[in-house]
Amino acid sequence: MHRPLKDNGLLKFRIARQVWWAPLALVLLALGLGGQHRAHAEFPAAAPFPGSGDKMNLAYRVLLDGKPIGRHEVAIQTADQGRVQVRTDVEMAVKVLFVPVFKYEHQAFETWQDQCVTTLSSATQTNGKRSALTLLSENGRGTITREADRDAPQQEMLEGCLGTYAYWDRQRLQRAELLNGQNGERSPARLTENGAKALPGLDRLAQHFELSTPKADIQLWYADDGRWLALATDLDGRELVYLAEDLLDT
Repeated sequence: MHRPLKDNGLLKFRIARQVWWAPLALVLLALGLGGQHRAHAEFPAAAPFPGSGDKMNLAYRVLLDGKPIGRHEVAIQTADQGRVQVRTDVEMAVKVLFVPVFKYEHQAFETWQDQCVTTLSSATQTNGKRSALTLLSENGRGTITREADRDAPQQEMLEGCLGTYAYWDRQRLQRAELLNGQNGERSPARLTENGAKALPGLDRLAQHFELSTPKADIQLWYADDGRWLALATDLDGRELVYLAEDLLDT
């Protein structure tokens, strides 16, 4: 005979907590927070990056159903001969009735040579579970190493010009396959231009694009000069949105 649970309410809360944050974790994974470069038809060129040696910093407020849950920062450093270094920092936390139900931290460092990623190092923590990814690529041949909690590292050989979910430059999204900088998975992708459309939650138009992948349809907005302004995607009927912080300050 099974003994009754002493605290059925606590069990229900733990189950609800798991059911709530699991879809959000999957969507963040789908966002790519490469493979061979087979570009689609070119869109009008975005504005070039700052000159060699200059920096560009981007910051975004992360909203879930209109409520702030975190921040996404991108720091871009240009160098000579087409080399670009990028650092990404993401932090998110969600509470229900003042109780934490979801916490996500992600940090990544990338080096691009022209339109190809040559090095990538990322570390992610989702509700206490850690994972890491390392990529080294040269002359179209690369090695990717995945680590997750206490599991033994796994290695995979890759070929071709690799590209990640580089939302900060839509030209780098114009390829038939993208590499997820969190788990190293490659997914078919297609970027479609849709003309001017209102930014999520704002009475302001910007150039709208849709990035379609098997796991998510990602809405993206860019300024006329090519600067990334916003991102939106569906999360089981809820809306996850990134908005450039300067849009919220005006």
